[in-house]
Amino acid sequence: MSRASVLAGVWLVSALAVVPWAQAAGPRGAGASALAAWATCVAGGVLAWWLACWLCDPRQVLVQVVVAMAARTGIPLGVCMVVYYRPGVWADAGFVYYLLIFYFVTLVVETTLQVARVAPAEPRPEDAPTEDNGLDHG
Repeated sequence: MSRASVLAGVWLVSALAVVPWAQAAGPRGAGASALAAWATCVAGGVLAWWLACWLCDPRQVLVQVVVAMAARTGIPLGVCMVVYYRPGVWADAGFVYYLLIFYFVTLVVETTLQVARVAPAEPRPEDAPTEDNGLDHG
């Protein structure tokens, strides 16, 4: 199973679990608010995944992780700030709380999948242990 299908499956399962629950248990507009929060996290996740795949040079792993993290975090944070500071139906229906649910669930899965993509580095000859384990016997 590909990593993208695992991520899509987690997004689908989380939406199927939270959105109907929000619609049934939350205030008016909670289902739409939860769906908007889900879409926000998916948008950030898709952009992060695409950027991580686009920056596939093994020598630039740090750049890949930082750029993907900026997209994964920046989009939900930006939308969350707009909703929070401009109160309305979504804010009243709990958008911020639903966003946090989706964000943390997908963050764990996306991070796990991205770390699994990074191949372990081959040890350099100068890093190999010596017979005396680097101890100075002098």
